[in-house]
Amino acid sequence: MNKKEISELSRRFKPEKANIGRIYGCYVNGGSKEVISLLDESIALMPQEESEQYLAFLKKTLSGSLGRNLIDIVFSTEQVADSEEHRLLMALREDKADARQAFFRKVIENLDMGDTNYLILCANDAYDVPFRGHGDVDKSVRDYASGESDQVFRYFICAVCPVKDGKLELGYFSGENEFHNCLAKQIVGAPELGFLFPAFDNRASNIYNAMFYSQKPDEMHYEFAYV
Repeated sequence: MNKKEISELSRRFKPEKANIGRIYGCYVNGGSKEVISLLDESIALMPQEESEQYLAFLKKTLSGSLGRNLIDIVFSTEQVADSEEHRLLMALREDKADARQAFFRKVIENLDMGDTNYLILCANDAYDVPFRGHGDVDKSVRDYASGESDQVFRYFICAVCPVKDGKLELGYFSGENEFHNCLAKQIVGAPELGFLFPAFDNRASNIYNAMFYSQKPDEMHYEFAYV
């Protein structure tokens, strides 16, 4: 994937543009590797601010520098033809519930986030790729007025977000008519890891590649990249 293709996909992560119907998630205790709760919510039924926040987390996994934050993961012909990991990715792309549960288990078993709790967020999207005429080849990505589409790019996207306690703040307790220190609820932070499958190469699906994201290039968490 190049910068233009990443930018084209990134522009979709708004409630009015994405074809993302539901947001799925798994909240995990990083220390004990136990599932705290599962998430399965309709984007359409969420308050707008909430849906925008979820989409912003997913969009973040398409940010940063190619070759530094965004790494191309390549699958061999043998892996694509017959491997457990690629079959799982294809099932995730097809939005299969049992595949998501298997994926959550594999992430929990393999990912080392220390004692930090984290939220695995994921979603499926179907992008009607607009037709680009010869005159558009060298132009920047934009909205196409014609609305013509010659193919649909179906993909799965995932973000892993740390969840931490909020800061100690002074709060008002109405029952006591007094102010006391209180701890804010746990806060979901920006994604540290994520990936997109399949890759959006030449504005089409490439099941031989995936795009892996790491917020910190020096902490790639390859145990997550190759679950």
